[in-house]
Amino acid sequence: MAKHPQRGENVTIAPGISCRRTNDGQFIFMATKTGNELYPINCLEDKIMIFEKQVNGWFLEQAQSLINKRECGFVVLLVATAYIEGIEQFRKGTTSNGQNRDFFIQGIRRIFEIEDENALKLQDLYSQLRCELFHNGMTGPYIRISSEYEEPIELSESRIIKINQNKFLEKVKNDFEQYLINLRDKNNQELRDNFNRIYTFE
Repeated sequence: MAKHPQRGENVTIAPGISCRRTNDGQFIFMATKTGNELYPINCLEDKIMIFEKQVNGWFLEQAQSLINKRECGFVVLLVATAYIEGIEQFRKGTTSNGQNRDFFIQGIRRIFEIEDENALKLQDLYSQLRCELFHNGMTGPYIRISSEYEEPIELSESRIIKINQNKFLEKVKNDFEQYLINLRDKNNQELRDNFNRIYTFE
């Protein structure tokens, strides 16, 4: 599996999609079951379809398959958390380099409909959840996760942040589903242009 094949390489770039890069640098995309050729370089709809298969097939569906298994809560949360900053890049049409915190917090606000008065607590969520998970492999000391919590995220008056990893994942999945609907709507030209600019095969 890979997203960007090198010259002369044939790889799986999404579940059911292969890509061969010829020695002269041309890409040839193929649906492996049907043998039909795809044209995501020139066809945005094909590009969106490949992106959908990557995010769902390699990440969100895999996380979903773990939600009822013991001791998998952190893995589910890790996958769902990784989605947030990444999807903001596609929505905005620019990378989060140097703006990781802003992109993550904007994504959290939007997906989980968190009000402005929780701005300072979102700083804790960024450092305790996103940064600790990605840099240290574990959440920070103020994070509590349990499938028994009522809400996806509970920001208490103390610094403790409660997360129901299963409901957290569900909100992320719903967000991705809606994003795809909006992305396929040709009236949303700016959203489509932003995605097209960020999602490349180079």
